Amino acid sequence: MPVLLYNLDAAGVSKSECTRIKHAWNTMMYKIYGVSGDMLHLIYAYTNCIPLKSELLLRQCTFLKNCCKKITVLYNLYINALDVEIYAIAC
Repeated sequence: MPVLLYNLDAAGVSKSECTRIKHAWNTMMYKIYGVSGDMLHLIYAYTNCIPLKSELLLRQCTFLKNCCKKITVLYNLYINALDVEIYAIAC
């Protein structure tokens, strides 16, 4: 399952791509559990999986949150480096 969703959190997924991935996802669930259609919700509930659309949204939110953290760390390093340079120039 992770291979199917690899790197989709960083890339925007169009509606048609999402439909194709959803079909592959449902086919995978059918081959593993032998269940399709409305019964998939029961499989999701019992296996702690979430539907594909929710999984993609969660991955994108986590990716953006991590990007913001990294940008903040880089920004702080840059500001600290500027402070050191300004202090060195003043002395």
